[in-house]
Order: sequence, then C-alpha cells, then structure tokens
Amino acid sequence: RQAQLRNHALEQVTNSTTLSLKDRIYAELIAGDYNNMAPHSVRKRLKERFDDRFINYRQIAHAEVAQAHVFGKEDQYSALNIDEYDYIFTDDSKVSRTCVRHGKSGPYPVGKGPLPVRDSHPECRCTIRARVPETP
Repeated sequence: RQAQLRNHALEQVTNSTTLSLKDRIYAELIAGDYNNMAPHSVRKRLKERFDDRFINYRQIAHAEVAQAHVFGKEDQYSALNIDEYDYIFTDDSKVSRTCVRHGKSGPYPVGKGPLPVRDSHPECRCTIRARVPETP
C-alpha cells in the first residue's frame, strides 16, 4: 500500500511538472517568435530553450505549425465567404483511419468541421481545401 501511494505521488509530480513545461512551451509558441519557421527549426530552438529530454519537441513543433496553417486556411475561407471545405487526407500507407474517415465524410461547413491535428492526431499530414462552386 505504501509503495502504491509513493508511485501515485511520483506520478502526480511528474504529470504536473510535464504540464508546467508544456504550458511554457505553448506560451513560447503563441508569443510568435517562431512565425514562418520550419518545424525542424522550431524543434531545435525549443530544445535549446527548455532542454528536457522527455519532451518530443519534433512532434510539438510539427503539430503547432500544421495546426496554425490549417487555422489560417479556415480563417481565409471565412473571410472569402467560402462555406465549405474538404478534408484532404494523405493517401499513403501511413494515413490513419481517423483521417480517412474525415476525408470521406465531407464536405464540412467552415468553422464547424474536423480539422487536421486538432481532430485527428499530432503527427497529421492532412490539410483542408476550400470547396468552391464551379463556374460555367
């Protein structure tokens, strides 16, 4: 019983430390110092800044850059009065079932449908594409 309590306490400290570090990393990303940087450059700078071997900086950098890109596209669609988009999944052997399902279930209303990373997984390579009516 005592070992169980000790393990639980250690887990709680580890979780709160990890969450604190992640919060600091996200704040750093939101600050805008990494705008227009490639994910590998962001990863390198985060690792230099925070130097914690237990954090997957590559995954965080990829997810944040990809998500910012998709959010920007969605904002652009709204500004252009585009009502729908398609979820474009990467059609290869690494694609997830979630992404395929999102891709086959569209089109989606702008602002209400699933988005890569946010509604799939951190390593998502998918994107969205505006659905515009064809003109004759």
